[in-house]
This record gives sequence, structure tokens and C-alpha cells, in this order.
Amino acid sequence: MIEITRKHVFTGHKGPVYTITESGIDGVILSGSSDQLMGSWSVANGVPGEISAYMPTHIIALASVQNPHRIIAGTSGGTVHVIDPAAKKELRADKHFNSQVFEFAYCEKHNLFFASSGDGSIIVLDAISFEKLKSLQICNEKVRSMSVHPSGDLLAVASSDCMIRIFSLPLMKEVKQFHAHELAANVVQWNPEGNLLLSGGRDAHLKVWDATNDYSLVHDIAAHNYAIYSIAYSPDGKLFATGSRDKTVKVWNAETFEVLVRINKEKFDAHPNSVNKVLWNEHGLISTGDDRAIMVWEVSVK
Repeated sequence: MIEITRKHVFTGHKGPVYTITESGIDGVILSGSSDQLMGSWSVANGVPGEISAYMPTHIIALASVQNPHRIIAGTSGGTVHVIDPAAKKELRADKHFNSQVFEFAYCEKHNLFFASSGDGSIIVLDAISFEKLKSLQICNEKVRSMSVHPSGDLLAVASSDCMIRIFSLPLMKEVKQFHAHELAANVVQWNPEGNLLLSGGRDAHLKVWDATNDYSLVHDIAAHNYAIYSIAYSPDGKLFATGSRDKTVKVWNAETFEVLVRINKEKFDAHPNSVNKVLWNEHGLISTGDDRAIMVWEVSVK
């Protein structure tokens, strides 16, 4: 049995929220919105945090890295902004793309930072200086999602040409590509053990791929009514959540792939519009979307 309780709701944004991420400060997350504001919220106690910034265009992607602590924002204008949160100072702003920045990924092992774009390309940056090391044209469609393997030696990439591509790190050599979804592959996420790769598509299907057996298909689940945009594992790895354009968040058993609960507006007073991102940490399951709200959920398994 699973119990869901809504703990906090943050409503400070004036436009759809496209992304949420860890801030690098315990209990505080960051959000990025079409209102060009990077918000900061304490999911631990339900009050706003201390870090915020204003960008020249919509904020689509956010990430944080440590040693040194930096916040990175990607905008609809194709620019990657690097911020020193301690000094509250922008260190650099580089226009790497002619289209929006869709996603970031960070590989601590090899000190690499990745940014993907709507123009079908990925750039590889040094994770300290944020100088560009390499640029790759992956396809002619949007590169929507990236996920670094728990080992730090692989990068999975999902794109709107319906493909998933696997690259070895640190050299970014393509080692596998396969057709994953109809219409578009929207999101990829490794499981904590790294033996399975999960993906969600515009076709509303959740798929599970066996990384130990040449990425053979293990499960193909008609998971939502509309496109799946985000996947996040619980801290203990026993559950995961999916967020969808169908306005719901679903919580799943990570071993059996059984859906345990559907968090919707009618039953839980959840999002009335598309859910664009889910994040899960020790303070709860966090969701956000086109309704401009960020919601924090307590998930209890009885």
C-alpha cells in the first residue's frame, strides 16, 4: 500500500515551469520558467530559498555542479549561463546553439558537462572552466534528454528522431543506437544499478531496455495518455515516477514495473496542466509543469 500526501506548493512563477533540479544546497531546489526567472525553493521546510536569477530568455534547462559550486542555466535563445551562487555572479554566458538548450548532464568521474539542443547537437564542456571541448551533430531533430550511467562511463541520449543513442565516455564515441519510440523519444534515465535504461516517448509508452543484453526490450508499457516528459527514481531506488503531458504523475514499483498510484488533479489536487519535470530526493517527490506550480509530495509505502 502506498500513501501520497501533498506537503508544499510553491506558486511564485508567472509562466510554465520547464525544469527543476538540485541546487547543491541540501533541501533547496531550483526551477526554470518561461517567465525568465530561476527560482529557489526550500523543499525541506516549504519556504523560498536564497538563490534567484533573471535570464534574457526562457529558462529550459538547469543543473548544478560541485567543486567549485556552479549553477548552469540553458535558455530558449541557445545560451549556456554559468553562475557562481556564493558570489551571486554570472561567470560566463556562451551562445552555443541557434536553438533552445533542452537538457544538461554532468559526469563527475570524467569532469565533463553536456548540453543538448533543439538543433540536434550536443556540446561537451569542461566541468570546471566550462570551455567547449567538443561539438557533435547527433541528428536533425531535437535532442531532448541525456542521462549519465552510474559508472560515469556511458551517456544515453534521447531525441525527437525516435532514437536512443549510447556514447562511451570520456571520448563520446557512439557504441549503440536503436529505434525506441514512435513520434519522438523524450526522456532517458538509467536505473541506479545501471543494468536497465528507461525511456519515455511522445507515444506515451514507458520502455525498459536491458543494458546487459545489447539493449533488448524488457518492457513496453502504455503508461500514460499523452507524452512522457520526465522520469525520476526515489532515493532508495525502489520506486520511480513519471511525469506526463496528460497532467499526471505516476509512481511505479522499480522491480515489477507495476504502477502503484496515479497522482492527478481529481484525487490529490495535483497539476491541472502538463507535468514537465519530476525530481525525487530525501525531502520528497517534486513535480512541476505548465500550471506554474511546484508541488512536493510525501510518498509512504506501508
